[in-house]
Amino acid sequence: MNPNKNVIYKTFKLGFSQLIVLIFSVLRTKAIAIFFGVNGIGLFTVFQNFQQLVASIFSFGMPIVGVKDMSNLNTGDTYKLKIYAFKFVLLNSILSFGVTIFLLLVTLIFKLDDTFFRDKISAICVSLSVGLLLVYNGLIAVFQSIGRINTIAKSMVFGNFLGFAFSLPLFYLLGYYSISLSLLIQAVISVSTILFFDFKGIKTNYNLHRCKIRELITFSKKIFRKGIFYALTAGIGLLVPFILRAFVYNQGSLTDLGYFGALYQVTFSYTGIMFTVMGTEFFPRISAISKKYNLEISDASNNQIYLTLLVIIPLMFIFLVFNKTIITYLFSNQFLHINNYSMIAGIINLLKAVSWVLAYVYMTKFNPKNYLVLEILSGLISIFLGVILYRYFDFLGLVISLILSNLMYLLILIFLLKRDDFLKLSNGNLTLLLGSILIYISLLLFNSYGFQKIFFLLAILSVVLVVILLIRYLHLNLKNEY
Repeated sequence: MNPNKNVIYKTFKLGFSQLIVLIFSVLRTKAIAIFFGVNGIGLFTVFQNFQQLVASIFSFGMPIVGVKDMSNLNTGDTYKLKIYAFKFVLLNSILSFGVTIFLLLVTLIFKLDDTFFRDKISAICVSLSVGLLLVYNGLIAVFQSIGRINTIAKSMVFGNFLGFAFSLPLFYLLGYYSISLSLLIQAVISVSTILFFDFKGIKTNYNLHRCKIRELITFSKKIFRKGIFYALTAGIGLLVPFILRAFVYNQGSLTDLGYFGALYQVTFSYTGIMFTVMGTEFFPRISAISKKYNLEISDASNNQIYLTLLVIIPLMFIFLVFNKTIITYLFSNQFLHINNYSMIAGIINLLKAVSWVLAYVYMTKFNPKNYLVLEILSGLISIFLGVILYRYFDFLGLVISLILSNLMYLLILIFLLKRDDFLKLSNGNLTLLLGSILIYISLLLFNSYGFQKIFFLLAILSVVLVVILLIRYLHLNLKNEY
């Protein structure tokens, strides 16, 4: 089969499931905004960010290492792959249980429920959800590596539907307690659905190989030795927005934090779902060929960048046109304060369309220590620019700092990969990226100075042009089976 055809099928299958996830995520956020207002959004973003931050750190990089190792095994010995998958799931389950107990003890002993979570119920719910999130991420890593896209897609769709259905009445009945409880309910249902759709495969692995304790310890050492750097890297990626949120809250109020949470969700969370979809397919694929010729890696990466740009560019132009409507629908009229800021921040997604691919390549080709150093440097730049520019220019400064930090991250990746001759950004992708940025800036200026007719006409023409390029790309890659 045409490899690009297979990539497109998997991407769009995951894309459809993530679209359903996005819809329920929007509905959840909308419900919180309606029931609890800006303060509720502020609490939800803090709880969610804490959950993801702790889960990333205490995963010890297991999902990333697991995907890399199992992707390589998936091209060879099937028996070794099944043994590895079983050990991975068993170790991840033990780790998740230990982390849950640790968090509960730390939370209650040091009374974090009073200083951070508002109440003991929220502290317990978020702590339990972290452990379940670790289990879920581990299972996703296994199914991602062995190509069971259907399992991932079905579990995401049904899991998010049921999670929202159970959470909605709780928002009405339990007040602020329900915000943290909804995270726990979503985590329980996510694990339950993915096990429901593929428990037979895990049970087969158990019958195939009963793991001895000494063997598991040896396996865990190999995993953690490589994974600790990826865990720190992921932790930094989540710690940066957490620090910025804390700074915004410190300098302003819970309302300011709610605005920042909404701005961050509009800019990163919803479009980030698309990057997650493509990464679910791309990371195992690039890991499987990471030891092959650099030319093959460069071709695969440039092809992925081109597809990503063709998808993200029209979405961002459409977002510019319907920005106010989207914000009102996602949240409420209270959040129109961030309208202009979110329009400017949208340019970040054009930069991330390229940088996320380059980051995966860098992760697979370089030593984990090098990747950690890169992320630390990027995080420090983001925090420094965010603190300085927000202090002097308020939300506009914060948006500018996010754009500058993402631009610098992209330039650093391009330089490092080109220096070691791993990957060179193709002229077509470079032209498409720079052209889209120039058009996006032009649209912002036309809208700011009141040239609405030119603004709408240029936006429509740009969307039509990019969609034609996308259709042409799909036609060329899907028309031939071989």
